[in-house]
Amino acid sequence: MHYCVGMRGALVFVVLLHCVFAGASEKDWPEDAQKYLAQIPGKKLSLEFVVVKALSSADSFQVPGYEALKAESLYYQTTAYEDFRLKAGYNYYNNQNEPLLPLFQPNSTVGWETTVGLEKNFSTGTAISLDGVYSPKKVGFLTGTSFDAYETRATLGLQQDLLGNFFGSSYRKSRRSADQAKQSMLAGIQASLETSTLDLISLYYQAWFKKEVSLNWLEAKKRKEKLVRIMQSQSKRGYVEVADVLQVEGAALQTELQYLSTQRELQNIWEQLVLNLKLPRTFLQVPAEDIPLVLDAPEEKSLELCQRIQFQDLEKNSSRLQQSEHQLQSAREKFEAQKERMLPELKLKASYSANSIEADDFTTGSGYQAQSHKTFREVGDLENPAWSAGLQLVVPLQNKAQKAQYLMVVAEYEQAKLKKSILLADLENQWTQSCAQFKIKLNERDRYKQINGKNKQRVQLDNRRFEVGRIKAFQWVQTEDDEAQTLIQYKQSEIEARRLAWDIQRQSGHMAELVREHLPKVSLNE
Repeated sequence: MHYCVGMRGALVFVVLLHCVFAGASEKDWPEDAQKYLAQIPGKKLSLEFVVVKALSSADSFQVPGYEALKAESLYYQTTAYEDFRLKAGYNYYNNQNEPLLPLFQPNSTVGWETTVGLEKNFSTGTAISLDGVYSPKKVGFLTGTSFDAYETRATLGLQQDLLGNFFGSSYRKSRRSADQAKQSMLAGIQASLETSTLDLISLYYQAWFKKEVSLNWLEAKKRKEKLVRIMQSQSKRGYVEVADVLQVEGAALQTELQYLSTQRELQNIWEQLVLNLKLPRTFLQVPAEDIPLVLDAPEEKSLELCQRIQFQDLEKNSSRLQQSEHQLQSAREKFEAQKERMLPELKLKASYSANSIEADDFTTGSGYQAQSHKTFREVGDLENPAWSAGLQLVVPLQNKAQKAQYLMVVAEYEQAKLKKSILLADLENQWTQSCAQFKIKLNERDRYKQINGKNKQRVQLDNRRFEVGRIKAFQWVQTEDDEAQTLIQYKQSEIEARRLAWDIQRQSGHMAELVREHLPKVSLNE
């Protein structure tokens, strides 16, 4: 009779514990944490909030943004060929040479020369240059006579590739190769960000799961501790055997260890989220079990994608495949460009110049003094012209450097083709398996939910059996532990199904839209 009364008291405690247990109040949080939480919709952390926050501010998600600048630099390195180049120079000279004809040639020339030039290469394989020279000088003779002189010269040069880079064909292929290489790097960065986003989603799900498990073990721990006290009290009065008490005490200690372990794991995950998301550091003072977390529901959309998306759509939307495709196109263009570079160089060269020089008149006694501006006018009028035109052929006799480069690009091209072929097969296989596994996980989740529901009913029935003394306390404890384990399996299946759902969205390209929408753009002007 006393045994039944004692068991009834334990049962009443268990029922009350389910009703009374709650986490610490939000008003006990640090003020900064309360204010920050108030700004979040629903005052709960959601997966959408965590992902958007990470993409917009987490350092780990900003690093790839600057990797994009490296991709841009590859393109600039190649297209620098077309840059305008400005040249300028200054040179002072003092020439005291012995003349061959002393009466007609100066024996000293002292002055300075300044040069200005502009060069430009075009994608047509054409190079144009414009050079100007201005040189004031003093000319002296052995007779002691000297005079001032001014010389101005302008030259227009042209060079055209006719064979090795036929009208710029090789260069344009190199430029397309650089652009494809840049796009390949950007697609690779996108794929890396999608993987990082999926990892973050998994971390958030783990936080939710560990919180659920931690609260589950905490409730079980408190129930068993209360039962231990009841059993110990009854043992002193001789109502239960010592062995039964020891079994319950051992079970209570085991549950406490499970609770402490899960709580530490949850706190570690929470600290990672706080620091990586740059949340107020006062959140570190908030017990992780008290953080309100909610689950999203990506399953329906992912099921629809599995039914609708064809493999051809994956080829267009997969960041990994885009990376491989751009890499292949880059290698192909580089290969075609290198084949042309193996040809000899044949260049058409032409130049046209105008020259003007003005000097003092000391031979007739007219007293004429040279004026520098007159030389500019005569050059502008293209007076005193000179021109030249010709061909230049350069034939490497061994051409080892170009052969070595050719072998390198051939290897890159063939490897790129094989990598794309392997990736295509892997992508199709992964998509098929992911969708099949996703449906299996959804079915498992439903089954675990049913199993957990049956175990809950079993707990209720064993509670009544325990109350009337038909089973011992440890059997009742075992029944609750079984229910706790199936609850954990059910919660685990919840996050596994959702993670697979997001992985399906990553493979189909839908996660890329989320990343591009919320990732800040990195500017070259920063």
